[in-house]
Amino acid sequence: YLAVEADRAHPRAVLATLLWPDYGDSDAMRNLRQSLYRLRLALDGCSPDLFGQTIEVTRQSVTLHSAAVDVDLRHFEEDLDLAAAHGHVALSGCSSCLGRVERAADRYIGEFLAGFHVEEADPFVEWQTIQRERTHQRALAALQDLSSAYGARGDYARMRDFAARQVTLEPWREEAHQQLMQALALDGRRSEALAQYERCCEILVRELGVEPSAETTELYQSIRS
Repeated sequence: YLAVEADRAHPRAVLATLLWPDYGDSDAMRNLRQSLYRLRLALDGCSPDLFGQTIEVTRQSVTLHSAAVDVDLRHFEEDLDLAAAHGHVALSGCSSCLGRVERAADRYIGEFLAGFHVEEADPFVEWQTIQRERTHQRALAALQDLSSAYGARGDYARMRDFAARQVTLEPWREEAHQQLMQALALDGRRSEALAQYERCCEILVRELGVEPSAETTELYQSIRS
């Protein structure tokens, strides 16, 4: 939590409530002190005064300095934010931003804190869930943008790859199936594009109990004819 929310002075009471919401104030604060002590022992055991160089602790707050740690989530967000703030007309025409977005997409290898859970800490779980969904959606959007950009560049193999990665993350994502169908059709692989539509239909019915959208069906009919 401190690493992701770095460079902010977090009140001790807030951290105690975040992790031990069902404890009394004194017990929660004692648990926080013990956790910070264990963290100090662990870090200083790796390198003298590593804790002091990384985390600033006062009687009121705890702050982790971002310069002292390397966090993949921060790099992921910085690359996407830089690309979004750049004034290019289209991502396909900006090689530097295309590289940034691709680098960010490559950093996303799974859900935020996958497999990690803190028992009886609902505030932390809520924070974790929000971060997980936000990161997941940004990764999907980046992959969609990359697929469109490479399609505009006429690189249909890479267009297909980035669309396929979206389907891996979210099998029911129709936009990704549409990009896959387009990439295959534009690459002269018409029968595979039509088969992709059938897979899309099967997944949507199985996972969501719905039919494909009119846009997906129209794309299928266009490719077929």
